[in-house]
Amino acid sequence: MAGSKTAPLTERGLATRKKFTLALADLLCSYSVSEITVKEIVVRAHSTRQTFYRYFTSKEDVLHALLADLYDECYDRVLNSSGTTFEDYLVVYFSFWRERYGRLRAIMQHNPHWLFNEVAYTYNRRFYPKIKGLWATELLDEQGEQYFQNFIFGGLAHVHATWFAQGCAQSPEDMAHYVAQCWTIYKQPEE
Repeated sequence: MAGSKTAPLTERGLATRKKFTLALADLLCSYSVSEITVKEIVVRAHSTRQTFYRYFTSKEDVLHALLADLYDECYDRVLNSSGTTFEDYLVVYFSFWRERYGRLRAIMQHNPHWLFNEVAYTYNRRFYPKIKGLWATELLDEQGEQYFQNFIFGGLAHVHATWFAQGCAQSPEDMAHYVAQCWTIYKQPEE
């Protein structure tokens, strides 16, 4: 996290950071990030400003930590899944987010979706080593591979955002199928 302070990350330090991220998450359910102050985060976390600044530089830093924690948890779940196909991994991915939809919906009612989309794209790129072997990426040069990643993860971030905006109406299995199907519906031009 750019700008994050690095107080010792002992169990106690991690627990303290978690108190601040949970406090911000609670506040985001009722207020936009622009309305929330560091003081309110500190009060909600039952801590002090001095302790806050030992771990974070700003409320935006806490927001990035909150979202990073969510994506780390999602990443771990996908990596530890028994999936072997892109669609299998997508089912795990969409299931993870659907389980958290209620809380995230409350946060998004008060905050712009771009907060999540920007972070989603960045963190989703970490899945690339896990799924890279599913495509013939060795045929791409470095620039082509970069565009390929942008296509996959930019698209996934926007599909995820659209699904959330529509209330997660489709099941994780349906969403995984829709996204995976994008790779199989290519139509050869007629001669």
